[in-house]
Amino acid sequence: MFFTLIMPRIAQVIGQNGYPSPSKIEFDKAVEADLIKQGDSHNPDDPHYKVLKDSILQAYQVDSTHNLPFNYAGLVMREGEKLSAETYNQHQNRLINIINNLISRYLRTKRVKINFITITIF
Repeated sequence: MFFTLIMPRIAQVIGQNGYPSPSKIEFDKAVEADLIKQGDSHNPDDPHYKVLKDSILQAYQVDSTHNLPFNYAGLVMREGEKLSAETYNQHQNRLINIINNLISRYLRTKRVKINFITITIF
């Protein structure tokens, strides 16, 4: 009875307290907050992308994005995708580390439980 009813609940509480994982809402809010800090690639007045625009215009010595030898909107889109992908990957990796720690803790507990049962039976 101990190993079928009580031990799984104890393992769950230990795992929850040792490695708390964010809920879906908390995870989404954290990602959204980081994305807002990075800037909005759809807003031409955003400070991050304004700096990017000014540096590109200065590097190519032109006064307008229309005079650039490439599609500036494509460059902004690529930069926005790169930054948002990095943010999503950072948050996803943190979540994966939490889950990996929970799984390894579960496996250790399972091994101890199996060894204890084996020793008690024989």
